[in-house]
Amino acid sequence: MRFLVFDLQESAKYLVAKGRDEEAIQVLQHIAGRNGRTISLTLEHFTAIEGGARQGPKSISELVQGSFSSISLSHIKPLFSNRKLAINSSLIIICWGLLGLAYPLFNGFLPLYLAQHMHSTSSSVDTTYRNYAIISIMGIPGSLIACLVVDRTRNSQSKWTVGGRKMTMALSTGLTGVFLFLFTTSKSDAAILAWSCVSGVT
Repeated sequence: MRFLVFDLQESAKYLVAKGRDEEAIQVLQHIAGRNGRTISLTLEHFTAIEGGARQGPKSISELVQGSFSSISLSHIKPLFSNRKLAINSSLIIICWGLLGLAYPLFNGFLPLYLAQHMHSTSSSVDTTYRNYAIISIMGIPGSLIACLVVDRTRNSQSKWTVGGRKMTMALSTGLTGVFLFLFTTSKSDAAILAWSCVSGVT
């Protein structure tokens, strides 16, 4: 399929990394020809870039070492330049890591939970997509409410004003956790849909 139908060529970047410059030029010429173009790149250009020294094929360990040699942590170090930034950066990294772990685990756990506790759950395609549509629509007012609460304090000078990004996020996260916990008490299709909608709002 690759050679007869799609006519895919080896990556020119890979060939250059392996020291196979001639083959890389042939690939580029082939791609240019397929697009009705020509290229002026020659083997002498590669030789000039390499200072006249022809490099042979590189081993896998050399390729890996070359890839890591260009990695710099200079753009990450400022995030830990002082104690406060280090704590904030660490907490953000941990939160996002736990979020990335919890989301697939929840989606993997949900079908198993429903299969064990909801033997009468409808699994028809129409019902599934109907529920997805309802839950998605319920997320719209949640976004609008969040915008109103955040904007309410945007231009306020009072330190006692209730609202803001932090409080909105904390309240929304807390309510979502409560509703997801209550989701496990569902005993019917209607209860599942109801708790999912409430969670979608928050």
